[in-house]
Amino acid sequence: MATAGAKVWEIEGWDSTTLIFSRTIPFGMLSEAGMIALLQRLLARHLTPGEIIDASLRRNAKGYLPLLKGRKHATLEQFTVWVGQNPYYTAIVRYRPATDEVNA
Repeated sequence: MATAGAKVWEIEGWDSTTLIFSRTIPFGMLSEAGMIALLQRLLARHLTPGEIIDASLRRNAKGYLPLLKGRKHATLEQFTVWVGQNPYYTAIVRYRPATDEVNA
């Protein structure tokens, strides 16, 4: 049976060069803003309460830290959003081509 190709979000969490989290979800399940919010929630688990407060302040406020700032990068081949410095979380939009199951 053939499966149609589809876009997916490939979500990964990294601590330096060590992969600490990985999951793939269908692209249509979250918008870009929704994905950034999800990555921020995942990253917040690694922050202290004080760091979460400082990262939640307005960008021009004294004491603001950009630890939860969402960033994005787009090329013709790939779209990526990420948050954090170390650890950090990324989500890449990928196209999964159609697959064929072989009946034995």
